Amino acid sequence: MNMRNFSTINPLKRAFFACLLLTMVLISAYAVQGPPPGHGGMKPLRPDRHKPKPDSSMMDNHDRPGFKRDSTCRDSIFRDSTHRDSTFRDSARHHRHIKNKRDSISHKNDSTHWGDVTIELENDRDSILMDSDFVCEGNLHLKRGVLKLNHHKLRIKGNCTADSGSIDCDSTSSIEINGNDSIVRLRFAHGRKHLGKLKIHDCDTTIIEGDIVVTDSVEVLGGILDISAASFGVRGPMTMFKSRFAGDRRTKFTWSCKTKPDTLNFARGKDTLGTFTMDHSRFLLTVGSNLRIADSLCLNNGKMQIRDGILSLDSNCVMKGFNRNSYIITGDSGSLQRHVRGNGREMEFPIGNAHQYAPAFITPVRGSDTCQYRVHVAYGVLINGLTGDSLHNRPMVKNTWHVTCTADSFKLDLKVKWPKGLETPDFNPKKCFISHYEHHCWDSIPPTVADTLTDSTLIALTRTGIQSLSPFTVMSPNAPTSIAVNQVPNNVIVYPNPATEFVTFASTATGSVIIADLTGRIQRNVVLSGESSTVNVGDMPAGLYLYKLISNGKVTATGKLAVRK
Repeated sequence: MNMRNFSTINPLKRAFFACLLLTMVLISAYAVQGPPPGHGGMKPLRPDRHKPKPDSSMMDNHDRPGFKRDSTCRDSIFRDSTHRDSTFRDSARHHRHIKNKRDSISHKNDSTHWGDVTIELENDRDSILMDSDFVCEGNLHLKRGVLKLNHHKLRIKGNCTADSGSIDCDSTSSIEINGNDSIVRLRFAHGRKHLGKLKIHDCDTTIIEGDIVVTDSVEVLGGILDISAASFGVRGPMTMFKSRFAGDRRTKFTWSCKTKPDTLNFARGKDTLGTFTMDHSRFLLTVGSNLRIADSLCLNNGKMQIRDGILSLDSNCVMKGFNRNSYIITGDSGSLQRHVRGNGREMEFPIGNAHQYAPAFITPVRGSDTCQYRVHVAYGVLINGLTGDSLHNRPMVKNTWHVTCTADSFKLDLKVKWPKGLETPDFNPKKCFISHYEHHCWDSIPPTVADTLTDSTLIALTRTGIQSLSPFTVMSPNAPTSIAVNQVPNNVIVYPNPATEFVTFASTATGSVIIADLTGRIQRNVVLSGESSTVNVGDMPAGLYLYKLISNGKVTATGKLAVRK
């Protein structure tokens, strides 16, 4: 309508059009904003199309229409108004914040997914129950209070952390964690707790706190299992795939499984245990790394093998349960090390090989109070101490004891023990000696009589005044340590033969030894001094030589000597 024509309309028509325009404005306002406060007559003409309808699958029981609060209902997930503080991470995961000890955790009649869960009760003594097996899709945070597994299985697909909160469990419950390469902390409630199964997969480090005994099985795939602040016991099989233990002086580790475990490896710098106990085990436990025991080491009917490292015992470490069936097996790469606390104190090394128990005892006569002695025993005796052909067909004990010391100056007595099963057929225990491989040969000392123990299971022999260390073994006086030995009434012994640098002639007669080549040219002419004399043949060409022993102007012994490079 043109305004010029509108001014020519009579007053009544103008009033009618004004009222009509005002009515249209009011109707539009009602349709958009609804009636003003206190106005109860008119409803909006257009519904709110932008507000989404609530999804029943994302509502807790308290949010559903017609729900009435019932404190006795066990099927409700939470029976406390504090759940309304929960926030949604996304359409599939909730963040549950539990603050009331009257709540319970359950999957019964629960159509939602549990995401991150935080347990924060009023104090550390309050507890919350699991009513069924529970799967946490996210992270579990034990901020305060006790989570009781209540004979059920707890599975965590994310991380698990603990401030002052803890877990209460029993031998029928289990825990499984997939930490996604994170640091996981499991704290168990006060007192000695039992757990059926413990599975930890793909965690960078899992920290165990409290006293826990796993009665069924332990399975760790990847990462480090840190038991530094725990008393950790295992009664079932252990599977440690690409994983290591970590401990310290507070750690108490007990293994009493009746099945063979995997090799135990300890993390570098965290390879210490306070106490280690093997209880009634029929199988061999292998340690594939260094291990240090601070307080006590107890082997009851079990054997521990140190495969590639050093088992170190502190000076105050107490050893229990060692016998012919319970000892430490050392091989070519493993050894047992003990710290010296004072002079004159005998130290026992309860070691052996895979065949027999063969312990060693060291008594420091002179040396530093801070030095360390390391011993390992290997099966068999080699002609060059650490290398060369085996002498297992000679009359001797088929063991070699290797002894080292960290002190520069020392003097000690060495006692070794062995069972008769380690003796060769021609060995004479009534007249034998401890031979020391020194100056490129096995030496000989005046024969001594070995002592038979009261239980007639082990034989002992001692050598005193030792001031240099290298391989030791036990030989009979007539033990041939060469490939060719010529004996005449004066009982001459030539070893080693073949020789590389030095050869020793041992004889009860006095005189001289002449070594000549096959053409008759004399290479050496040495006067015998005492019971044995060592001759340097290192500059002689490799080949076969002849020797003869001259005593009182007569040739009393002849033989062949081989020199090789």
